[in-house]
Amino acid sequence: MKELVSIWIVEGFLVKPKNNKTVEEEGCECFRELLSRSFFQRSNANNSLFVMHDLVHDLAQYVMGDFCYSLEGGKPHGISDKVRHFSYVKCIGSFETFKGIMEAKCLRTFLPSRHINFKGFGLLSKKVLDEILSRLTRLRLLSLLVYMIKELPQSIGNLKHLRFLDLSNTLIKELPESICTLYNLETLLLSDCHLLTTLPAGIVKLTSLHHLDLSGTNLKEMPMHISRLKDLQQLTAFVVGRCSGLGINELGEFHYLRGTISISGLQNVKSGNDALEAKMSEKKYLEKLALKWDSITEDSQNARDVIEKLEPHTNLKHLEIKNYGGTRFPT
Repeated sequence: MKELVSIWIVEGFLVKPKNNKTVEEEGCECFRELLSRSFFQRSNANNSLFVMHDLVHDLAQYVMGDFCYSLEGGKPHGISDKVRHFSYVKCIGSFETFKGIMEAKCLRTFLPSRHINFKGFGLLSKKVLDEILSRLTRLRLLSLLVYMIKELPQSIGNLKHLRFLDLSNTLIKELPESICTLYNLETLLLSDCHLLTTLPAGIVKLTSLHHLDLSGTNLKEMPMHISRLKDLQQLTAFVVGRCSGLGINELGEFHYLRGTISISGLQNVKSGNDALEAKMSEKKYLEKLALKWDSITEDSQNARDVIEKLEPHTNLKHLEIKNYGGTRFPT
């Protein structure tokens, strides 16, 4: 569902609601409405997936005509230059398999579709990334989810219209600096990139970012002055650093955070007053909060002061605390 809603947003099918709801929440409501009307239905093979009724699917394909192309086997052939959306069953992705999509100069979406019986990583030729995707300069949505990719080419910076980039569960260790020139990027998903330990410093230039998913990464610290990304609605992980520009006070600028955030490295917070600057009590849309010290601190009084000043808003539904070294919890 979230993947489809992301496509709707990228394509401009959803407008920002006038109430306090996000565009994503509005999209999910639209999806549930379509589900209730049997436009979509749950897959019999996997209850977490949704499918279209065959008749609805055939009608949608007829209406879209040459604007959509789905590759289910072999090589794409006869791709029209009108194609805007390209999807394919995730499998071995050789250069020859994807060579034909270079004709689709106006392609907006490059999206692998999940095969119910396919498990593990997908394989994608480095040549596909270097020579094909970098030429598709009209791309708005690029998903490389669960691919055995170790690096992105610098040419990723050519995709100036990119709004959605999903690199979740890949083998990437670092991102190229050129990614920091994608000024239209609104969503960057890096969840379960376990080898990722750092983000490029220039990522703070991506002021259009609304969603930055870092859950399951192993970041050592945040980029300096990440608070410049003031419009973030999703920041799933924050690592407190020791230096100015890396401190917990950076969180104070994020007024619209929603969902889940894990704050680690709390042993680096010098005082309760510093913790207070994170303004956690004002973040009324957060639902789940994790507070983590990397080790049991010897300064139990400071730990207690810090956790007291990190008191969340009363709307919070789930609180996790790890390695807290205080002698008691605040009342």
